[in-house]
Amino acid sequence: MDSTNLVAETNEDDNIFTQCFTWATAEHEPITPQDLSRAPDLVPFAAQGWSDPIVVTSHQGVASDGPLSVDVPSRISYSVQNQGLSSTSERFWVYLYLDDILVYRGYWDGMLVEHFGVNEGWSELSNRTNVVRGIHTLKVVVDATDLVVESDEGNNVFEKQFTWGSGPVTAMPISTPTPIPTPPAPMTLPNLVPGWPFGQDGPIIVSREEGTSLDSLVTADGTFFVDVAVSNRSIVEAPPFAVDLYIDGEKVDKFDFGELQGGWYVGWEDWSPQNQQAQMAEGSHTLTLVIDPTDAVQEANEDDNVYEKTVIWSGPDATAEQGLTVYTNEELQQVLSNLQRVLDIRDDALTLSGTDHTDDVLSVAEAGYYLITGKSLQDERVDILLLTHDGYLEWIDKDYSETFASSEESEYSAILARREKIKTEATGYTTRHSGRVAVVVDAERPVAEVINTLAHELGHMRQQFLNPAQSVVDNFYTLSGIREAQAQQFERAIWLALEDFTNLSLMAYPNFEKFHELIDHMFQTWEEERDSGEHSLGSLLQWLVVLDDPKLSDLRIELVKTGRLGAESSLQLYDYLVALAPEVIDSYVSDRLDSIEEWRPTILEVSKLRLVPLHELQIEGAAALQEPALGAP
Repeated sequence: MDSTNLVAETNEDDNIFTQCFTWATAEHEPITPQDLSRAPDLVPFAAQGWSDPIVVTSHQGVASDGPLSVDVPSRISYSVQNQGLSSTSERFWVYLYLDDILVYRGYWDGMLVEHFGVNEGWSELSNRTNVVRGIHTLKVVVDATDLVVESDEGNNVFEKQFTWGSGPVTAMPISTPTPIPTPPAPMTLPNLVPGWPFGQDGPIIVSREEGTSLDSLVTADGTFFVDVAVSNRSIVEAPPFAVDLYIDGEKVDKFDFGELQGGWYVGWEDWSPQNQQAQMAEGSHTLTLVIDPTDAVQEANEDDNVYEKTVIWSGPDATAEQGLTVYTNEELQQVLSNLQRVLDIRDDALTLSGTDHTDDVLSVAEAGYYLITGKSLQDERVDILLLTHDGYLEWIDKDYSETFASSEESEYSAILARREKIKTEATGYTTRHSGRVAVVVDAERPVAEVINTLAHELGHMRQQFLNPAQSVVDNFYTLSGIREAQAQQFERAIWLALEDFTNLSLMAYPNFEKFHELIDHMFQTWEEERDSGEHSLGSLLQWLVVLDDPKLSDLRIELVKTGRLGAESSLQLYDYLVALAPEVIDSYVSDRLDSIEEWRPTILEVSKLRLVPLHELQIEGAAALQEPALGAP
C-alpha cells in the first residue's frame, strides 16, 4: 500500500503483504521466433534532437533537460524504439522509476521494426511521490513485464540522474535562431571557366577521330585531335579572350575567341599538330588549358582558369577495348550471396568515424540495375557519390553556386528555396554535372535506406538518358510528380528483380494491425500533400496510372488479379511514364487525379492484401522497403 510513499503515515512498516501461489506447467511452450536473432528488440531510444532516452524539464515543449524544482511540476519525456529485425503486435509495457520506486506505467500496442514512440511531457510526478531536493535517479524499463520475446533482453533499461532544487526555476533560455540562408551577391563580372557541356568528356577531349565529343584511344604512331571548351559561368558577357593549350608544359597553340554571353559555351574543335607526322611518345602526357593567360579579361574569379588532363598514348598495335560489361548468373549470385546480411546491417553506410559499407551499397545497386536493364552502371555516363551528411550538404551548396552564378537575380529567391528544400527534405539528389549525370546520396543513414535511395535516384538518372526532354524543359509541378512516380516505381522494380533472382523474401510484412494503420496513413498523407509535395503526388500517380489509364489495362488486370505488378510490369510502368511528352503531362495528371474517388478502395485493399499471415512469414522485410513494398503498385 502507498507504494510511492506519497502519504505520511503513523507506521510506514506495515504496508506490505506477501503470499505465494503455484502455477501449473503450461500445456504448450510459449511460441518463440524460429530465428531469435531476427526477433524484435525493444530499447530506450534518444529521439531526434534528444541527448538521451529520458528528457526532464520544467518548461513546456522543450526537448532538452532543463532546471528542476520540487515546487514546480516536472515534465518527463521518454522514447522507445524497436531496433530489431521484425515487428511485434504484442502490447508491451514501459515502467518509469524514481529511485527504484515505480511511479508510472505506460504501454504501446505493438511496434513496427525501426519505428519508435515518444511519451512526451508526463507531469504527474509530484502526485505520485514526494520529491525532495537533491539528486534522484530516473529509470525507464522497456517491456518491463517481458511480454515480448526479444533478440536481446539485456538492453531494456536506461537510467539517468537529475538534480531537483526548490523555488522558482530560471526562465527558459532564448534559443539562438537558426541563421536564415541567403543567396550570394549577384555577379557583376564575367567568369570564364573550363567548360563541361552535357554529354561531352570535359574541357579537353582527345580522340583519334574528328567530330566527336568523347575521348577515345590514341596511339603513338597515329593522328590525334583535341577539342577544348570554355564556359562563361555568369550572366555578364565576356569580351574577346584567348586560350592557350599546353602539352607536357610546352605551349603548342593559342585559340582566339570573340565575346561570350553569360551561361554559354564556346569551343575549338579538332585541333591537331601542324605536322601530324610528329609522333607522341608512348605513355602519359599532360594537356593543360589556360584561359585568358594574360588576364586581359577582368573576371569575378581569376583562380579557375586552368584545367589539366592526363592522357595515355598507347603503343602502335593497341586497340580499343570493345563491348559492354556483362555478368553471368553465377557472378551475380556471388555478388548477391550476402544480400540479406547487407540489408540487416544497422550501422550507417558511411560515417566520419570510419564506418564504411558503401561497397556493399554499390554492389547491390549494380546487381539490381543490371537485372532490370541489362546494363552495368559502369557503362552509363553517371558519377555516383555516396557522402556523409555534411559532405552531401556541401556538394549541393557547391552545385547550386554554379546555378546562382548563371541566373538572373530575379530568380535567386526561387533557386534558394529549391536548394534548401532539397537539403532539408531529400536524401538523394540527381543532376547534370561535369558533362555527366551525377547521383549524390546522403550515406550517413542505415544501409538499407541508402540502397533504396540510390535505387530511387537511378530511376531519375535513367529518365535523363531515355527522355531528356523531361529534364531540359522548365520544371513544373505535375512534371515533378510524374518524375517522382517514375523513380518510386524504378526502386520497386529493382527490389522485385532482386527478390526473383535470389528467391529471398525482401518485401514481406506480417498482417499486423500496425501495418494496416501504416498503409492508411501513407494514403492519407498522399492525399493531403498531393498539391504541395511532389513525392506524395508521385505515390498517388503510380496507382492511378495503372488503374485508370486505358492504355495500361493489361497492368490493371495483373494488379487487381495478383495484388501486385511483377518486376517486368513494374519496369513497363516506369518506361511508360518516362516516355510521356512534357506538353501532355498537365492534362494527363489532371485526368488521373479525377479518378481518385473511384480507385481509393481498390488501392487500400490491394495494399493490405499483400500482408502475410504471421505463420507464413519467413523473414520480415527491412523497414526501409515498407513504402516500395506496400505503397506502390
